[in-house]
Amino acid sequence: MPILSPETSLFPEGLLDRPEVGTQTDERWWALYSLPRHEKQLMRKLHALEASFYAPLVPKRSRSPQGRVRVSHVPLFSGYVFLYGDATRRHTALTTNCVSRCLEVSDGVELTNDLRRIRRMIEVGQPLTPEALASTVEGVAAALREGYVFPDKAEAMAQSILGKLKAGTYDTVTNEAALANRLTDDLRAITHDKHLGVRLAPRGAETAARPGGMLHNDADQARRENYAFRKAEVLPGNIGYVRFDAFLESEGAQEAAAASLAFLANCDALIFDLRNNGGGSPEMIRFITSYLFEEPTHLNDMVDRQGSVVSEYWTLKEIPGKRFASDLPVFVLTSKRTFSGAEEFSYNLKNLRRATIVGETTGGGAHPVRSERVNDRFIIGVPFMRAQNPISNGNVEIGPDYKTDPDLTDKGNLKGKSFEFSMRLADSKIFRGDDSTRRMPFCLLRLQFGHGC
Repeated sequence: MPILSPETSLFPEGLLDRPEVGTQTDERWWALYSLPRHEKQLMRKLHALEASFYAPLVPKRSRSPQGRVRVSHVPLFSGYVFLYGDATRRHTALTTNCVSRCLEVSDGVELTNDLRRIRRMIEVGQPLTPEALASTVEGVAAALREGYVFPDKAEAMAQSILGKLKAGTYDTVTNEAALANRLTDDLRAITHDKHLGVRLAPRGAETAARPGGMLHNDADQARRENYAFRKAEVLPGNIGYVRFDAFLESEGAQEAAAASLAFLANCDALIFDLRNNGGGSPEMIRFITSYLFEEPTHLNDMVDRQGSVVSEYWTLKEIPGKRFASDLPVFVLTSKRTFSGAEEFSYNLKNLRRATIVGETTGGGAHPVRSERVNDRFIIGVPFMRAQNPISNGNVEIGPDYKTDPDLTDKGNLKGKSFEFSMRLADSKIFRGDDSTRRMPFCLLRLQFGHGC
């Protein structure tokens, strides 16, 4: 059974052994929230920059198509890397292009103690007793039956893992972290729902893993990050381009969105770059989408597990600034990192025939989710509602209208290698005229994927 070498998850190696860590005034902990599936890339870049950090990794077993079992190492806290240093180090981390948000930790001592406990737990490989194993599997099954958005699938998942428990399938799982990964894999094998997952989170240590609690001044940090709006510019050919990496819900986020779209109000076409957008607030999705429709438009509904519509989402009657013309060509760039609310935004526009989707098939996580405690050691993320499109009555990962590789540098090509996308005139309203077969470069621009658009 091959074991894949783990990344450097703690640098320097003795960071958590230093008694002054967490108590200094000039250095502090920062919680870096990475772009989707960028945790290891961020760790590698921080290591190369000799920045102090910790990102707990735990072993995960998987099976290749040939049936070989291998062990890899995955982040214990998906999306999070903890950086230790001063404000200069924080700025350095933000230059890696792997960070979506950076949150300051107010109680450095408490976080340090939590991270030390987590490290010890991973090192000793906290063993599973038969009682703990049964309690966890039964608790996960109960949480699914009570809350998962699709009752029939909830029952199928519950019966599956309870059957495996009874059959002794989980008896070979040796520690808690491995159990969390195994249960997550087993549940997703049935539903393919990437919002669904079991996580090892000892009671009292949750604040070390998610924003809130000790993570200080979220509003100020969001402001410093410009509410995840990275770029708004006018490209050659009077093409508007805006990139934002999250749909944050706040007055400041709406102001940032309104300012970005106002800057692009006179463009002849508009590109939304969601290749690194991990989702967010349905209200922010509605706010931005409202700029693209001149008439009231039904976007989607939120439906509970009984099939009842909990809320309807329509475009807003009033927005700051002016709306874009209804025939303005709109494009959405997607990747496998486009997730959750960003998928909803893309799915709505695709079904309403308001945008052309270009890129990769999206990540596949379309349901609102909440955390339920299973016992003192584990938490499960349970999708409890679903977004339902009024046209398709569906809600799935988004297949693009035009498939492309959204990041050529990931395929071993030279950084900054250019990429041209062509489409028929009939597929784009940008090029006016009678020649419906003429092919033109996508939006008259060459996307420089190594440096963004």
